[in-house]
Amino acid sequence: MQDHLFWFGSRGCIFTSPSFLAGNTTRPAAVLLLSATGEPIEVSAHGRVTRGDAVYVPPMCTRQLRAGNGGLVSVNIHAQHPAFRAFCGGADAGVLQLDRSAFARHDEQLLDACHGRLSHADAAALFEALVGTATEQLPASEPCDPRVAILRDLMRRSPGCTLEEMAERLHVGYTTASHVFARLMGVPLRSYQLWIKAIRAAARMAVGAQLTHIAHEVGFVDSAHLSRTWRRTYGFAPSRITDGTQVRVLASCLGHGAASRSSPVALTCPACASRSAPSAGGRFRSRPG
Repeated sequence: MQDHLFWFGSRGCIFTSPSFLAGNTTRPAAVLLLSATGEPIEVSAHGRVTRGDAVYVPPMCTRQLRAGNGGLVSVNIHAQHPAFRAFCGGADAGVLQLDRSAFARHDEQLLDACHGRLSHADAAALFEALVGTATEQLPASEPCDPRVAILRDLMRRSPGCTLEEMAERLHVGYTTASHVFARLMGVPLRSYQLWIKAIRAAARMAVGAQLTHIAHEVGFVDSAHLSRTWRRTYGFAPSRITDGTQVRVLASCLGHGAASRSSPVALTCPACASRSAPSAGGRFRSRPG
């Protein structure tokens, strides 16, 4: 069975694999890990091992992952998703085991996703349904602060903005601006900005750009800086994203419909490359689960 990546732009993605092993990774996305067959998934974080068939990993949680032959479904919810803040309410509690029976109504679609039988539209519907089901089990998040809208708009218009600029927009001090961003957005500003750079880099990789050129274009110091950031986030070398032998990618570019690519991996069209890009991985190696 092949690995599959269903990419939904800035909202998130679904990654499936028949078997999976990954070392330490840390990412700003919230992650829902489901077993399609009921076989347990093992997540190690903060010296504690959680075993279950439905596991939640909060943003910025460094963890290791092991899944046997249960058919792993990894649902990554990006910070731009409207429900992302709901996944930040239990961040202090760390990795949580969820009630797998709540997801039972999606079992057929989960298996279809693992086998690559879902269309992009069906996968997108499954993604939103899984997000909704998961939020029902998570600890309640704090009421939405109106400054969230300000921060989202600022990061959309100026993803490389400084804390000084942010403090000015929020009418607070420098230190307060840093704390406010981390609390309201669920991740520290620097981590968020590095992640955005990594996503932009993925889009340029998908259209055949060289790593050295990509690194300077999207704001990394050099290609080594890009590679280190990529490995810390997804657990594999950025060059793996161009290897179409281990993962089948189904992505949709706004206005262009859905497209399936196996080799080489192309996740966005050139016209959309500056807007969003995905992550990908390989079988039973360090990958983006």
